[in-house]
Amino acid sequence: MKKKTVMIRPRFYTESPYARELINDLEDDSYGLVFNEFLHEMGAMLEVDIIYNQQNKTQWIHADNRHMQIVLSKMDNTGDLLEFIPKTIEGEQLISKMAEEIIKINGEYLDII
Repeated sequence: MKKKTVMIRPRFYTESPYARELINDLEDDSYGLVFNEFLHEMGAMLEVDIIYNQQNKTQWIHADNRHMQIVLSKMDNTGDLLEFIPKTIEGEQLISKMAEEIIKINGEYLDII
């Protein structure tokens, strides 16, 4: 099973269709709110509970269950790296489906590495 890595460009949190819709709906343009909502929506797509388990200054585990692990690495001004590490075939399928969905809508702001 192969992990998927998504690079989230900083502009995603302010300019993407996802961010613009959220900012307009909530009348709040805070970067943290957009990040948090995006993370929780991905968690719902992947059927995982989101956690905030800080590993070090730049890395957090955001999910760890029997199907997958999600690890966030903060990069200096280049964006965020989200690694989706499948542990089961079901996890791999959920990750692939989620990646297709988020890229379809926000591809200009996200890269699958």
